Amino acid sequence: MTAVTTAAEALRPRFNFAEYEACSDIDPDRRLELLDGEIYDMAPENIRHSRLVQAAFLALLDAYGRKRVFNTGTVKIAESGAVEPDVFVLRPGAVSAEDGPWPAAAIGAVVEISVTTTAKDELKIGVYAAAGVDRYWRYDSSTRTLHDYAELDPERSEYLRHRTHEIAGAEELGEALSRLADLA
Repeated sequence: MTAVTTAAEALRPRFNFAEYEACSDIDPDRRLELLDGEIYDMAPENIRHSRLVQAAFLALLDAYGRKRVFNTGTVKIAESGAVEPDVFVLRPGAVSAEDGPWPAAAIGAVVEISVTTTAKDELKIGVYAAAGVDRYWRYDSSTRTLHDYAELDPERSEYLRHRTHEIAGAEELGEALSRLADLA
């Protein structure tokens, strides 16, 4: 890393969760995520993404039940982080407030579908590990690969196991997640 890069990074504005939440007051239709103090625009939904999210959601709904699986909602990772996972699974017995974002401590597993967001979703590997999320599944539609991150080491904030599975499309993604959920 050069001194110029370091200086540019130092000048980049950092945002906290309250400032991130205030963005929705300015433009409620804009979809954003907050990763390590930086606000990122979320890509618009498209048909392929919607089909893949639906397959993941239905497979995990069958595996974990309707009280634990969601496909919408903000997860507050830290004071400088908030994500909008495509699908997430609550830990057994997880408790949260009636309103506001889901706390990271309540989240046991996450699915991200990467159609146009591969680089940003790769950043989330460390974000989810640091937040204590036990399982992170990321489907990369450009390579048709399901990445399965498991065996969280909370002291090092990293996943000890990373396996990949070739997946042709939405139906196979649902089947693979059903099998993997049984192992979780």
